[in-house]
Amino acid sequence: MSAVHDVLDNTLEKNSEKDVGPLKDLGSLKSYMDETNMTRYQWVIIAVCGLLYIVDGFDILVMAFTAHSISESWSLSGSQIGMLISCGLGGTAVGSFSWPHLVTDWAGER
Repeated sequence: MSAVHDVLDNTLEKNSEKDVGPLKDLGSLKSYMDETNMTRYQWVIIAVCGLLYIVDGFDILVMAFTAHSISESWSLSGSQIGMLISCGLGGTAVGSFSWPHLVTDWAGER
C-alpha cells in the first residue's frame, strides 16, 4: 500500500497549487482507502484476474512439456519447434495489441 500512498502524496503535492478538478480530492480518497476494507466484489475481480493470468501462461507451459513429443511425431527439427513456439507467442502479442482496439470500436458502436 505504501507505493499507492507515495503516488497519491506526489500527485497531491504537484497539484496542490492549481485547480485540477477531481484530483483536488485525493486526500479524501487516500483516507477512504485506509479506512475501508475490500468488498467481496473486489476480491472476486482479483480472483478472476488471477485465474486468467494462469490460463494465459498455460499455453506456454503445454508447449514446453509437449515439444519433444510433437517434434518426434511430426519429424520437426529443433529450429522448427522453436519457430512453432515463437508463432504461438507472436499470436499472443498480435492479439494483445489488436483486441483492445477491436473491443473499443465495438463498444463505441453500442
